[in-house]
This record gives sequence, C-alpha cells and structure tokens, in this order.
Amino acid sequence: MATLRRRSWGVVAPRASWHGLRHQHDVAIQRILLGFVALSTVVAIVSRAALTTSICASIASRCEAATEFARLVAAGDVPKAVALMSPVSPTITNEIAHRGYAAGFVAALLAAAVVAGFSAVLVAALMRPVGVESSPAIAFAAEKEGLMKKRRVS
Repeated sequence: MATLRRRSWGVVAPRASWHGLRHQHDVAIQRILLGFVALSTVVAIVSRAALTTSICASIASRCEAATEFARLVAAGDVPKAVALMSPVSPTITNEIAHRGYAAGFVAALLAAAVVAGFSAVLVAALMRPVGVESSPAIAFAAEKEGLMKKRRVS
C-alpha cells in the first residue's frame, strides 16, 4: 500500500502520484525552455543576416565591421555596437540595429506560428477516434435507440 503524505492545503494523495506529477512538471518546464532557446536562435540568426546585409548596403565604408556589429546587436549590446560604427551617425546606426533586430523578432514569431499550427494539426489528427462511424451515423443510431426506449416505456 502506498504511503500517504499530507500537503499544506489538506489534500491527501499517494506519494507515488506526486512523484509522477513532479516529473511531468519538470518535463513541461524543460520543453518551454527549449522553445525559448529555439526562438532565441531564430532571432539571432535572422537578425545577424539582416544586419550584415543592411550595414553593407547602407554604409559601404564600414562593411568590414558588419559581422561584429551584427553579433553585438544580436547579443543585446547596442551601445557597444553603435560605438563600433563611430564614424557613422549614431542615429543611423541605432535605426539599422533596431530594424535588424525587428526582422529577427518577426522571423521568430513566424516560426512560432508555424510550429503552433503544425502542433494543432498533429493534435487534431491524433485525437480523432479511430474506427468509429461517422457522426451522422452515430446521431442516427442514438436517435434510433432513443425511439426504441420510448416504445418500451409506452
């Protein structure tokens, strides 16, 4: 017999079930963190690419520093990235940094939407009953059974 353990709010449950719930909770947190890591990676990759091309297109004289600039902006160190591009106007550099990071963020949101849509379709497909008659046939059978019960009662 499982030993019982009392929680502070007075609910008594077997100890084994708490261990299972704790494990499910830990797995859920790990999956959420994995999702954040994946989305952060998408932001970093897309924003670096957008920033590198944007710097080379806008400020041709600073194209050699574009990779370092993109790395700093993707890491979140915009003041250091702006200082790296010192000969250029800080306003222009800030605008390029914000637009590049925004492009990465849009890509991350798009990736999240695609994964959410795929997950919804997958869950709908997996939750569909297998080997069950169609819903009109089920409705007809239920109606027929209801009529049969009424005849027995009367």
